[in-house]
Amino acid sequence: FHKNMFKNEKGLGFIEMIVALGVIVTGVIAGLSLTTHNLISSNSSEDRLVAANLARESIEVIRNHRDSNWLAGNNWYQGFLSDFDTNYRLITEFDPSTKSWSFSDISSVISLCDSCQVYFDNTSDVFNHDNSGDLTSFKRLVTLQEICWQDPIDTEVLLDPGDRCSDHVGVSWIGYHLESEVTWFEADKPYNLSIVDKLYDWK
Repeated sequence: FHKNMFKNEKGLGFIEMIVALGVIVTGVIAGLSLTTHNLISSNSSEDRLVAANLARESIEVIRNHRDSNWLAGNNWYQGFLSDFDTNYRLITEFDPSTKSWSFSDISSVISLCDSCQVYFDNTSDVFNHDNSGDLTSFKRLVTLQEICWQDPIDTEVLLDPGDRCSDHVGVSWIGYHLESEVTWFEADKPYNLSIVDKLYDWK
């Protein structure tokens, strides 16, 4: 009787060891899964922050250029587009050597726009559309829509992209609706982010 009991105790101890190992392995796997998830979430948050800053940067560059035009006594919209009649999209480009910004007309949507591709220059620590840096998954494009003022009812009218206030009767052009769009990929999955603002011919 005592001998059988001893054998049962040995068997029970072996089962307890297996259960304990199972608990430990489950805990390790859960910990690794949580770490992996945190790393993915961290990278995702970093990419979203970069996208938001890229989008906001273009808006601020255009706004600052409008203010510079005022100070110089130029038309507030001078230099935004080289061809206002046919284009309504642009990219903002920074020249590290001169510390200055410029604009380039774009005729296609962001998904088909090679010039919208963003690169990162490790030397100047700047994101730009100059392909001399390292290729990133980001693209950036600004779309301008004309804002008209309709005199009879004293209200703003936002036109479709490419439409002109001058083509309509009873309205006058007073500003731009700006949409700065950024797209990128994470683990082969596409993402996009847009920041919008309004720009007028008044302070």
